[in-house]
Amino acid sequence: MSTVQMAASTGRPAVQPLHVDGRTHRGRSRFSSSRTRLALHVLIVVIVTAQVLVWNATDAPYTLAMAARWRDLFVQRMVLLPPTHAQRWPLATTNDAADVMRAFVGTYYALGRTSVDMFTFVHDESRNGTRPVYLDVDGGQCALQRQAIHEHDWGLLADADALRTCLQTAEDVSMEATFRGFEMTFARFCLRWTLMLTMSFQGNGASQATIRARRSHCRRQGAHEAGDWQFLSHLTVPLVVLNVLIVALATSSTVLSAKKALTTSESRVRRLLRAVGALGDLSCATGAALTLAVDTDVLRDVASRSNIHLLIGTGAMLSWFRMVRYLGVLGGSDTTALVRILMISLPEIAKILASSIPVMVGFALAGMSLFAYSAARFATFGMAMQSIFAMANGDYVREAFDDTSLAEHRVVSRVYIVMLIAVATWVVLNMVLAQIQTAFFDEVPPQDLLSCRSRVELYRQRRERLSPVHRRWQKAATSPRRFEMQTVQAQAAKAEVLLGAVRSTAMTMCADWASAYLPTLRRPGHDMRAWPCTEPACDFCNGVRRMQLEIKRFMSQARRVFHSGRARPHDIVPAGVLSTRSRAP
Repeated sequence: MSTVQMAASTGRPAVQPLHVDGRTHRGRSRFSSSRTRLALHVLIVVIVTAQVLVWNATDAPYTLAMAARWRDLFVQRMVLLPPTHAQRWPLATTNDAADVMRAFVGTYYALGRTSVDMFTFVHDESRNGTRPVYLDVDGGQCALQRQAIHEHDWGLLADADALRTCLQTAEDVSMEATFRGFEMTFARFCLRWTLMLTMSFQGNGASQATIRARRSHCRRQGAHEAGDWQFLSHLTVPLVVLNVLIVALATSSTVLSAKKALTTSESRVRRLLRAVGALGDLSCATGAALTLAVDTDVLRDVASRSNIHLLIGTGAMLSWFRMVRYLGVLGGSDTTALVRILMISLPEIAKILASSIPVMVGFALAGMSLFAYSAARFATFGMAMQSIFAMANGDYVREAFDDTSLAEHRVVSRVYIVMLIAVATWVVLNMVLAQIQTAFFDEVPPQDLLSCRSRVELYRQRRERLSPVHRRWQKAATSPRRFEMQTVQAQAAKAEVLLGAVRSTAMTMCADWASAYLPTLRRPGHDMRAWPCTEPACDFCNGVRRMQLEIKRFMSQARRVFHSGRARPHDIVPAGVLSTRSRAP
């Protein structure tokens, strides 16, 4: 028995098969594949989020931030010059090297509990001298191994002549300073950071300095550390498992997305979301694979941590972006309005920004020429462009006036700032907002654009304009003698009155709804005969639907009256105005 025969015998509608590429797929299998993709994508989002959170609490970010903080601190104190691209500082003489070593030790012992703001709590034992700074010197006349430098006993660093003599013949010098911190996230971690200052001498007194940091887990050394939980070593295996799962799931999701894209035709929004999800899966899989390779000492020199972090972060972001398509399935088309608005407005916004680039470059060059020697934010072209972008969004306005007031041409600086704000904020920014607003009005359903006050006002105007006509015809319906006195001219006059009332009401409605309804009605695939107002609990919507029916009945009856030449008034009265009891036979 066929599917159609079974449906006819059971009284149920037949499930039509889907023919794709010569293969037959039924609706149930299609629904199952959709559920499979949804479960797969939700699982990817959960695992990627867990990976980022666990990695952020246990791995490189705080270590890199610790080293960057110390480097910036030395540059701000004018101990070191800004580094080169390899994060190396050139030191011209041994006196410069000695100053850097003293600054390293002094900064370590001067830090308080609140100075390192990267941790919830820092157990700083350097305050009481229990954690010294260790000094190693290779080569030369004073070879040292792990010499301890305490807060009140600096040893070799206290003797300037001996230190200078030692550095003149040394090859490599390294210093270590250790911190122990507790990071409070979903668990309490005891982490140990070691800052290392390394200087390589070239034989003529010149050297190059680097500051690095490394991380390790704490080791319990006493009773005071009995409560320090050491989850770091226990999280190594879960991190490896998460990376393996991400590689497997992201690869499976990419294959399913490619197969779906080849076998179906979708809208532009869904194609964009599918491409975003595929790019996110590719980034997640690549980042997780490189993480496993680096952790196992494979490709350690090829794949840098920063590139891996970029891939992981991009994959997590795009994986969350992909969940927007499932919001459209669960909550309707209104939940994907953000994507539709972005797709409509982004091309126009790109044109506006492209046309504003020459203006912004001109302002940046003028700012560099006028204020480079008085305002640090206009010292370079990049900093000037950043300052202009910040001022376009309302930031750094007061500071810009203060910084540029030190210039020689004070009046010119005021005119420059005012012109920049007028062009960047009042013109460019508002043009961008206008494009977004236009896309919003084109995409958001029209029912959401009508406030309650607008609905009530339109409903009141409709009643005021139509009620007198209705009452006049009700009186006419109750007096049978007047039916015999009516002529075609009187009937036509009343028809014109009603047509004028309906026309004025329609004009009032169109004036408020045209901008909202026309984009909806002109959308491809939309039924032109369907009324957008479909709320069953809305009194105004119900009134509008009744008025539509009345207008249709009136037009048909009026057309019959005008063509026949004789009719009675109730023939052209809209339905519902005259009751059945009051109508003449």
